[in-house]
Amino acid sequence: EVGRVAGQLVLMLLVVTVALSLASVRTFLMERLSHKLATALRGRLFGHVLRVSPRNLQTAHGGQIMSSFSNDLQVFNETAKIFLAVTIPTAIMVVIFVGAMFYYSWQLSAVLALLAIPMVIATNFFGRKIEVASHDSQSRLGILLDQLGELLRGTKEIKLFEMEKRVSDRFSELN
Repeated sequence: EVGRVAGQLVLMLLVVTVALSLASVRTFLMERLSHKLATALRGRLFGHVLRVSPRNLQTAHGGQIMSSFSNDLQVFNETAKIFLAVTIPTAIMVVIFVGAMFYYSWQLSAVLALLAIPMVIATNFFGRKIEVASHDSQSRLGILLDQLGELLRGTKEIKLFEMEKRVSDRFSELN
């Protein structure tokens, strides 16, 4: 009896060790892939900025470019990690569980699907609202960073003409 229990404990320990090792390898590979994707995207974005004509660059706010270059790429990197590490494995598990549900009771599965449709529609609706608000926030941050860049480039003129109050009020209005 003791030998059998010890064997099962060793087997359980081996299974847990293998599972944790595979999870660590998966996490490492997902991180590596998301960083490679972000690096490639950063290179493409930088190349695009270099190819844009000076006339078009003058109409763009430097702060918006900087904000997009840093924040958007960070958001992309986090999204890629989540997609690769969570969404794909979860989608596979959902397909397996839905298949099992339909196998055991297609009637209950159909009712569940009908109940899930309004939740999907509501989630999509609020997701779009959040996306619009995020883009608006990103645009405002870009304008704010552009204003900060102008401030840093023109500190001598601002102090010379005693425009600190005006610049501060403008920054507060934009913020």
